[in-house]
Amino acid sequence: MKNKLTLFNYIQFVGILFLFYCFTGLISCKTEQKNYDTLTCNIKTENDNLNVKVRSVIKLETSDSSLIGDITKIIFYKNRFFILDRMISKSLFVFDINGKFIAKTRRGRGPGECVNPKDFMIDPVNLTIQLWDQSNYNMMELDSNLTHVRTKHFEPVGLMNAEYINRDTMLVFAHVQVSDKTKNNNNLIYFNYSLYTNGFNKAINRLLPTSKELIRVVLESPICKTRRVIFVAPFDNNIYGIEKTKEKILYQLDFGTFGVNQADIAKGVNYIFKSSRNGSKITSIDNLHENDNYLAFSFFYKNRIGFFIHSKITNENYCSEKFFSKKILPICTLKGIFCEDNFIAVSEPEEVKNFKFADTKFNTQIRNIKEQDNPFIILFSLKEQQ
Repeated sequence: MKNKLTLFNYIQFVGILFLFYCFTGLISCKTEQKNYDTLTCNIKTENDNLNVKVRSVIKLETSDSSLIGDITKIIFYKNRFFILDRMISKSLFVFDINGKFIAKTRRGRGPGECVNPKDFMIDPVNLTIQLWDQSNYNMMELDSNLTHVRTKHFEPVGLMNAEYINRDTMLVFAHVQVSDKTKNNNNLIYFNYSLYTNGFNKAINRLLPTSKELIRVVLESPICKTRRVIFVAPFDNNIYGIEKTKEKILYQLDFGTFGVNQADIAKGVNYIFKSSRNGSKITSIDNLHENDNYLAFSFFYKNRIGFFIHSKITNENYCSEKFFSKKILPICTLKGIFCEDNFIAVSEPEEVKNFKFADTKFNTQIRNIKEQDNPFIILFSLKEQQ
């Protein structure tokens, strides 16, 4: 009898222990899944505790050598603006802080030339410019004057955007298809991102699976690295970071009824873009920027690119729609954050010409604007009431 009671008690103990681990496991799983911030992004936000100060209106020098068709990406580095136009001129430009043209890359297939530049980044070790040429799978290393240092050739890899995670690992945005090894019917799985070793000779992991239809959606600049690497995927309302070799949700963006959901995605890409054009949906989360004080990103709405700024200081969210409607800024696109509270925006000459700045010295500077001039860089800062 004593042995039976002991066995019974043991079974009871194991059962209670099992339930305890299941219960705590559920709690820990729930906590892990919610270990991110939800940002409420109201397109009609009316926050008034904001003071925007335009610090500089910079006219980029316009000449036959420096003519920019479309600004894909800007990096402010060593007091210079490095500007990529991957759509029209297909060149990388560098201007000084006053907008004076310094240099641009040469087009061609010879030494130090490129044909189809897709993205550029700062090498974390050598502190040089790395420019990817998709036409021949070359990574060009350039100094701050865009003088060619060396070129490395790699095995064919599709690359739209990339950023160094560290000196040995790179995150690449490029849609890839991989055979599903768990099934015998050779189904293909599509992914938005890949983690590669620095030489692209090994894919460490594939991230963010997607559908075959969505792989034709291209973003302009979906990866950002300042204090850390963050990234987004098409029609996905999350902002991700990297934890070890996997994606981790850092922020979930809540657009309310304006957000794209699974039902919208099921109706197809054309339906989503049509909904965005008519003002019922916000799409194309892109152009991420982050520092210790702010997180910012762009979006597409009513045939125009706008932007949101989230303050980590006050937890407030600010929308460009208010900046434009209140005539605080000319219509512009956000391209970067530098220092603590300074932002880089780009505005077309016509928008700048028709705008009246609060600081009249800028109005004097922009008198002789021509329609064919290069875009203007506008540096502005936010001063919040805490």
